[in-house]
Amino acid sequence: MKPTQNTCCPTVGEIYRDFLNRSFIVLKAANVVLIEYADGQFKRLQPNEWSQLRPRSALF
Repeated sequence: MKPTQNTCCPTVGEIYRDFLNRSFIVLKAANVVLIEYADGQFKRLQPNEWSQLRPRSALF
């Protein structure tokens, strides 16, 4: 199965990996995107910044 790119829209509850191969989960996706990395770090993004992460779906 080939990994898919989701550079369009984050999905709440989904797990992704960023361009540095760090795993994170989307906690909120509205006027801001709130993500939590596996190490416990939180990050708030503007929706137009989502694609800069180069997110790809992940299992963990």
